[in-house]
Amino acid sequence: MALADECSLVVRLTTTAPHRTPRHGQKFRPLAIETIGVPEVISTSERMTFRKDISSLREVEDKTIGYPPNSTAQYALDAAIGVYRLDRSKIKPVPLAPSEIVAAWKGGDIDGAYAWDPASQQLVANGGLKIFPQ
Repeated sequence: MALADECSLVVRLTTTAPHRTPRHGQKFRPLAIETIGVPEVISTSERMTFRKDISSLREVEDKTIGYPPNSTAQYALDAAIGVYRLDRSKIKPVPLAPSEIVAAWKGGDIDGAYAWDPASQQLVANGGLKIFPQ
């Protein structure tokens, strides 16, 4: 536990060994820790969900879309807008944490969201329709 007080731990999917992040002039020292795990398949947990009057991605222009900032969901939303050649100036993206997405949905502040479970499940449970990916 002394290490937890002295440094932070960096976890990467692309590395075989986590390492300490040097702080306050400390030198880099590898940790003798090995973690094995299988990352979740993102396409099965992230989705774009909209109110039931919107049935396709082409209908999201002039809509407000919540998304978790600095996440794969933000990247996927941006990629979907580009792939479908939607007019970015007609879409209002709103950065929100997943719990804030659910609250904004229930309050009628957003028309849809690109998020992962359980937030996306809660949108569907509250009248949402999964429109992307299908």
